[in-house]
Amino acid sequence: MREYLNATRLVTKLKMLRSLYKKTAFLIVEGVSDARLYGKFMNKQSCHIIVGENKQNILGALTRLEEEKFIGFLAIVDLDYDYQQKEEKRNPNLFYTDSHDLETLLLNSSALDNVLVEYGDEKKINHLEQKSEKRLVDIIAGSAATVGYLRWCSLEKKLAFRFENLDFSAFICERTLEVDEDLMLKYVLKNSKRPVPVEEELLDTWLREYKERKYNPWMVCSGHDAVRILLLGLLNFFGAYNAKKLTANTLEGSLRLAYTFDDFRETELYFLISQWEAKNEPFAILKQRKVMANAG
Repeated sequence: MREYLNATRLVTKLKMLRSLYKKTAFLIVEGVSDARLYGKFMNKQSCHIIVGENKQNILGALTRLEEEKFIGFLAIVDLDYDYQQKEEKRNPNLFYTDSHDLETLLLNSSALDNVLVEYGDEKKINHLEQKSEKRLVDIIAGSAATVGYLRWCSLEKKLAFRFENLDFSAFICERTLEVDEDLMLKYVLKNSKRPVPVEEELLDTWLREYKERKYNPWMVCSGHDAVRILLLGLLNFFGAYNAKKLTANTLEGSLRLAYTFDDFRETELYFLISQWEAKNEPFAILKQRKVMANAG
């Protein structure tokens, strides 16, 4: 019932704003961090950003808005594991992130390189990459995807595993960032208050089956997990002296600051927003490239 009430309040808010701003586009996003990032690229004179609080709230509101033929609004939500919904593209006013979520969008861009220039030790990073024969970004994505497959398994099979406040250092090597899957399963179960009972052997089989799907790691991993793995490496192995006081929140904030308009222009999301603008004149969301260049 609470989700329905939140969705109703969101619809009411949009209607009230529309009565005041007839030609303003409304961009609905999940949270404050989303608003901070997308706000860098939005034209604040023609677009009003609204935080919908959560994904289900937004999806519920969109259904109501479509039924009432409300115009001039667009919602951006994290893809998560909603691959089928994205492929079906049922709602012309709903777009998903290119990869799993906002944070994976940041990490899989030049923003990570820029953050590592500030907080990373280049020699140690090069050593890690040479030893593993992988780029650091791919190491992070691969390890985070292993956790992501377990998240996916828990979600689909309704296992009620809890990943909040999970101690990643308990099952990830600080020097290689490799995941010990047996320890991961052990600590996820320990971290979960009331998980659905399942034999460890069966759980191990399920995880292996999910990994055999071989999705792009950025589609599977949680960006928050990937940031925590990056933080683990910065704090304990390849970080510069000024990385010692970093937290997950400050690291995510640094990635948002380092993410540029040029990064955003490379995404499918940017292309889709541009298409939406062309079909929904006079409503406009994006800043013009010339304006962004002058601002930068």
